[in-house]
Amino acid sequence: MYLIEKTIEFDMWLKKLRDKTARAKILFRLQRVELENCRNQLILLLIGGDKSTQEKDIEKARKIWDNYQKK
Repeated sequence: MYLIEKTIEFDMWLKKLRDKTARAKILFRLQRVELENCRNQLILLLIGGDKSTQEKDIEKARKIWDNYQKK
C-alpha cells in the first residue's frame, strides 16, 4: 500500500483550485493510488501548479523538499 503525505502547501493549492473538475480528478487519482496493492512506499506531494507558474512552482518545491529533509 502506498502512503501519501501531503505538504501544507499542496493542501492550500488544492483548496484554492477553482476548477472543481480538476480537483475531483486529482482527489480520485490520489485515492486510487492509496488503494494500490504495493509494498509500503511513500509518495510525498510537495506542491501543485500549472504550466503558467511552472518555474516558480519548481523553485518552491525545491525549498519545501530541502525543509522536509531537515526534519
